[in-house]
Amino acid sequence: VAWNKVRKGVFAMERCGETSDDPKEMKRLLLEKVKESVVASSGSIGTSQATWQLPAELRVFMQGQLGIKNLKFIDQVCGAELKAAGLRMSSTKRRIRLEGIGEE
Repeated sequence: VAWNKVRKGVFAMERCGETSDDPKEMKRLLLEKVKESVVASSGSIGTSQATWQLPAELRVFMQGQLGIKNLKFIDQVCGAELKAAGLRMSSTKRRIRLEGIGEE
């Protein structure tokens, strides 16, 4: 069960789907979904937008297990996995980009 933001000031309690108990598997799934969002956004996406595009169970894992509230700090907790997935943070940490996409 997790709280999900519906709109400003309004939250709804939702039941999350099945998740793995293995943190490595959950990190892999998290980065896979982030990469899908980055690719769909032509190689660069804002961290807040990418966070809200994640399924609820991955947001709960990110906040509960990784201890980060949005993807702005993903490189601090899974930097090696981020690089292995072909992703990187912008210098301002506001965007996630595919490796090789230029700075702002």
